[in-house]
Amino acid sequence: MWRAAAAPFLTDVAGFGEAAESAFRAFESGDVAGFARDFGRAGFAFARVHARLVDFAVTHARLTSDAVPEESFWEKGARLLWPSRDPERLAADHNLMASVPFEERDVLWSRTLASLRAGGKDLPWDKIRTYDGFIRYLYDAGIRYPQRIRSVETAVTLAENRAHPERLGRDCPIAIVLSNQADGEGSFEASEYPTLDVLVSGGYDVVYFETGRDVDGLQFMERVVGASERRISLAVFSGHGDGKGIALGAGRREEASLDINDFRSRGFGPYLDRLLAPDADIFLDACATGEGDDNVGLAIAQSVPGRTVHGTRIDNRISRLEFKNGRFSRVVWEDGQGYVAKFQRS
Repeated sequence: MWRAAAAPFLTDVAGFGEAAESAFRAFESGDVAGFARDFGRAGFAFARVHARLVDFAVTHARLTSDAVPEESFWEKGARLLWPSRDPERLAADHNLMASVPFEERDVLWSRTLASLRAGGKDLPWDKIRTYDGFIRYLYDAGIRYPQRIRSVETAVTLAENRAHPERLGRDCPIAIVLSNQADGEGSFEASEYPTLDVLVSGGYDVVYFETGRDVDGLQFMERVVGASERRISLAVFSGHGDGKGIALGAGRREEASLDINDFRSRGFGPYLDRLLAPDADIFLDACATGEGDDNVGLAIAQSVPGRTVHGTRIDNRISRLEFKNGRFSRVVWEDGQGYVAKFQRS
């Protein structure tokens, strides 16, 4: 075993040494082009050496979340140079794992879990022992777009809230996020704006549901209200939008979008009215839902009087969400042009 691993490893070490020496000589002689070339060669050779060391550890060591291999000198350097090698940053944004070579993921993930455990986090360790297991755990919870979530802790919170809606709303207000199943542009990934993470850290019991049909979304909201025996304080509808509505699924089917017709003709207003707290907020996480004189934001606000609807008049991106007294208060958009609508009960 050792001999089989040693030959290619020593070859790469020799290649690194040769390239590093050439780079040093070029530097001394003032050969900028030669230095850049050989420095790059040395970097690639170092990366191969590091990859072989990690591959050996993954292949031959017995790795569990409780037995984490000691971090090598080279791995410490890599962690400082590349965020995706830092367990604390991986815990804060699991999507960084996508840039980690497959052969390194088990080691880095075990260190990520160790950092969370050291921080006193109470997570379902057996279900997320590997990164692939973590993604399967989310998938089984109905989360098919894990890239919309940044932190490991937020992802686990959302999965557990889906599994146990009866626990919601005891200590925190409930927020439900209904998000689109069709997003070919990746506009709702956490790299754009981490809405789900921000709402969880903002103090809400957040329940996340991906849907391609408007009716399924409302029925899910009804199940949460029934199980928790609490009405919804914040409803978020996410998808690609315009003044007519918000697309949830693909195609032009009526049920594939939440639109003006749903509230003017299909009776969604009274249905939603029963599920929302009297002073609830509705956040339309979509472009241009307040576009024009008559729009979907207006239609929703008219259908659920007493609630505040937040949207934007143009194609826009979220700059930040603001909170006041532990509750969502407003959206700040990158290009301004926010839209707010509210009608008093008659």
